[in-house]
Amino acid sequence: MQTISIIGNMGKDAEVKNFSGKDYTVFSVGVSEKKGTETVTMWWNVYKYGKNEGLLPHLKKGTKVFISGGFSYKQSEKDGKVFINLNVNCEKLELISKPAEVAQVVEAAPAPQSTSSYMMPESTPLTSDNDSSLPF
Repeated sequence: MQTISIIGNMGKDAEVKNFSGKDYTVFSVGVSEKKGTETVTMWWNVYKYGKNEGLLPHLKKGTKVFISGGFSYKQSEKDGKVFINLNVNCEKLELISKPAEVAQVVEAAPAPQSTSSYMMPESTPLTSDNDSSLPF
């Protein structure tokens, strides 16, 4: 199996879609590259099996992500132009950074108050002046 790893920014919020009775979380990731004075962006359609409800709130437009998985492409033609759809069947997903607008809201929010606390016990010295209790 061929795999690909990409790092890029999400082009839209993730959504759950159903294909042939199976749920997938679907979103697009753009990977930009400078070529001379131009910036070229390659867009990937990402499909992650399942609803991924715990991830959905974090998969927002502008989020930088690392994606790894199997890839495929589909070529089509419309009005005499050739289009190629690049697809990743996501096996591994890591959130690298939040979109700027979400990060600003999170930073502006007050830190949550801790409801429990834990105090570290005082440490006991590992050695003492009298090392006669050591077996070696």
